[in-house]
Amino acid sequence: MAEKLIKLCEEKCLKGTVLSRDEIIALLEIPVGSPEDQGLREAARRTASRVALGKGYIWCAIGMDYAPCAMNCKFCSFGEKWGLIEQSRHMTEEEIFEYVHGYVAAGASYIVLRTTEFYSLDALLELVPHIRREIPGNYEIILNTGELDFVTANRVAAADVYGVYHSLRLREGTDTPFSPEKRRYSMNSITDAQMSLISLVEPLGPEHSAQEIADCFLNAVSCGTKICGAMARFPVKGTPLGDGIPMVDESYLAHVIAALRLSGGNTVRDICVHPASQEAVSSGANVVVVESGAVPRDAEFTEKDRAERDIQHARELLEKGGYQLSSPPAQNTKRRKCACQGGNLEKFMQPIILNILSQGAQTGYAVQKQMGEYATYQHAIPDMAATYRFLNIMKQRGLVHHDGTVYAITDAGSNCLDDWRKTLKEYASTLTCLIGQLETSPGA
Repeated sequence: MAEKLIKLCEEKCLKGTVLSRDEIIALLEIPVGSPEDQGLREAARRTASRVALGKGYIWCAIGMDYAPCAMNCKFCSFGEKWGLIEQSRHMTEEEIFEYVHGYVAAGASYIVLRTTEFYSLDALLELVPHIRREIPGNYEIILNTGELDFVTANRVAAADVYGVYHSLRLREGTDTPFSPEKRRYSMNSITDAQMSLISLVEPLGPEHSAQEIADCFLNAVSCGTKICGAMARFPVKGTPLGDGIPMVDESYLAHVIAALRLSGGNTVRDICVHPASQEAVSSGANVVVVESGAVPRDAEFTEKDRAERDIQHARELLEKGGYQLSSPPAQNTKRRKCACQGGNLEKFMQPIILNILSQGAQTGYAVQKQMGEYATYQHAIPDMAATYRFLNIMKQRGLVHHDGTVYAITDAGSNCLDDWRKTLKEYASTLTCLIGQLETSPGA
């Protein structure tokens, strides 16, 4: 039975089909270490050669700020309540350059600038062009920072950032204080801004069920992730989930990697694993992680000498696994100058629509009519069909509810609206940019 399932799933993957929830669960429930599990891993490795074109990538994350975080996620060593950080440390620009230079020289594909939740986005975006100028090379810059809405995501895209790491983590809202809806909105904002979304199933522990893993994976796929995979939870002593709960072993993590490799069709091009092992790379993973500086899975600051050893190990894993170490795949870069061009126009209407619905439930026609009252946006108001189309997108994302007659704002929509109100002036300036383009373009 399992052999037929694996063959069917391999065929579906090579045809580009994302597996159903039930199929993913069935793969995950194959007993680890069984002959069927070995068949699953072999199928995943064959598939990786086709979907990922035999290319491997090294993901180098630099934790820039080693500081207590007020969010207090139960698995994170930075939690202010846990008291594990006795003295904060923030990397200087020179230190960051030194790490980036070493990683790029050693063959890094992605340089990931990682911060705690409330790190200044302005400071982060100012750093990106400095890195580009000081350290040339065939690599891309990824950010791993706080929540993003559509405006802030487009600011990130305009700064020549390739992508953003963000995930709806396992047991989000239970083991973390974050709203799952807000996490999903950030993920969608990243892809709406035409950046690459990277999102792993994490932090994976022995208590997580196949159902939870499948749901986490499918959420990432629905948000448009191009790189997925799995990261184990590292038990950090002194955190609520760090005492008495073991880390998943290499064999189980490799088993999960194999199942996820077959599950993503050609939608999920690359599969990442952390911590990396030869077993996981042989089971379909083609992206491995090296991290340094402030690491939320460690109670101590990770110094440069360990980082250098780790990247050499990453190279060896990928090369032994038969992958060709590569630069990141190219993506559309036409988004840089004005993030609101073309089909993205409607997404700038989102805060206006939610502001209207915050006054009370409305029909779609009433929403469209009231949008004309926003004088700043008069020249950029979408037509009725576009308004209904975007209301439906917002409904799918849990921001509005429709009872068949009227649309109403949800709690998740209200939370997002509060964030957008802080950046309303930025929306106005961006739309002014768009209006100017419409008025001067041929045929306008």
